[in-house]
Amino acid sequence: MVRSVAGMINNCGIVKRVLKADGTVDDAETDLLCRQVYRIYRSKDPINCPHSSQSKQFRQHASWPLIGDEEDGAPGLLPPVKFLGLFDTVGSLGIPDFVGGVGLDWPKFHDQQVSTVVELVYHAMSLHDDFYIFPPCLAERSHRSGRPVDYGITQKWFPGVHYDLGRQRFKFLRMFGGGWLERLLARWSWASKVIEPNQVLSDLVLKWMLEAIKVNDPTGQVISTERVGEEITAADQRMVSENRQIGDGDVYRNIVAYAPFGSAIVGLLTGLFGTRWQTNQLYQLFFALRDRLIADPDAHVYRYMDADASIVGSENQRIEELAEVTPARYPSQTYQAWRLKRRLLGY
Repeated sequence: MVRSVAGMINNCGIVKRVLKADGTVDDAETDLLCRQVYRIYRSKDPINCPHSSQSKQFRQHASWPLIGDEEDGAPGLLPPVKFLGLFDTVGSLGIPDFVGGVGLDWPKFHDQQVSTVVELVYHAMSLHDDFYIFPPCLAERSHRSGRPVDYGITQKWFPGVHYDLGRQRFKFLRMFGGGWLERLLARWSWASKVIEPNQVLSDLVLKWMLEAIKVNDPTGQVISTERVGEEITAADQRMVSENRQIGDGDVYRNIVAYAPFGSAIVGLLTGLFGTRWQTNQLYQLFFALRDRLIADPDAHVYRYMDADASIVGSENQRIEELAEVTPARYPSQTYQAWRLKRRLLGY
């Protein structure tokens, strides 16, 4: 979502409020303008791309001055987005379409590249997520920007799956609209299961992001340095607490059980077909698993099997221990494969 907002700013700028003749804000037309901005951003017509003459004209008349739109010889403008913090952005979103001869076509971000309106990007990526429909969407600059593709971008791999890094506690029922039916079914534990994130890993990533904010906003203009420090301390304390919450681990191998009436469905299918139903082609189409690949041997990867002295109070305990990142709970071997590659290449 946050990447899409930045892409929308790149496309249409930060729009000004529409004023009436007497100088007061016209709320109805301002609302209409915002809706138009969304439609322009989603449009695939080349006339609405960020670098078209029409888009530039729109920004100059409807928005505040934007970097890249300066007149020749005018001073350069600063990016309006100073810091973009991302928690395991994935390339596939929404409900898939079925394409004949191809299979499921999962919709992707409208704009997957980081534009010049963003100065700094910090992106935490999941080492253990293996849901194949959610491949990591690495941040990179467009070649059109005239800068290196990794300019101002810091990306680091962390242990855990997608919902661990984002601290997402959710039920599949909510994906069906919720309302009275969800509230009713939520009363019955057998009809509604909640996926719990590993909050030790959530806090590990949160601490990293807060430290990055502190470095890049030393005067505390956006978030007070005192508040950032308090949150970092609190994250440390939660990670080493005896009551720390380690969540459900990787549930993708048992994902159907978390769906509405999933336990009953799994019991029925297993009773009828054993475990063969999980190898069915239709099941694999939706729920196939595949370890992620860290392509760069020089990538920034958190070494969760080593002690981390920066975690106050950990007493040399590893995150592997504190968060119970075991093969049974997190089967992906992305980290081990990356280390093997480095060793074979002589790193």
